[in-house]
Amino acid sequence: MAKYTKGVTMILKAIFLFFSLFGVLSATEYFYYNGDKKVTLIKTTQSNETINYYTTPANTIIGVTDEIMIKLKDSTMLESLSIKYNFLVIDTLTENIYLIKVSNKEETLPMANELYLEDSVQYASPNFIKSIDKR
Repeated sequence: MAKYTKGVTMILKAIFLFFSLFGVLSATEYFYYNGDKKVTLIKTTQSNETINYYTTPANTIIGVTDEIMIKLKDSTMLESLSIKYNFLVIDTLTENIYLIKVSNKEETLPMANELYLEDSVQYASPNFIKSIDKR
């Protein structure tokens, strides 16, 4: 009986390990940078064709479209970044701050994070949609 129990235990551990690894490998991590802090998001089921909705650690629901706000250290880098990342500049908000559009909303978070890590970028953040609380 002890050999049978040991064998079943080993099989269950192997199955658990397989599903644990599969879950980790297939899970997508959603996050953005707020200053130097990485903020993890949980995708909700409320998303639609134009907006993906996420819950923040503060339990706030935010929407992400296909727009990113980016501030460059030097505006001369805008063209090379737009070619490298294939985005469209849709508005100049102030000096060195631009509103850009990516090809689809699924690319917004990953591209904002990649742009944030560029040396020529001061910050890059999705153009979040936040709900307004009624008073």
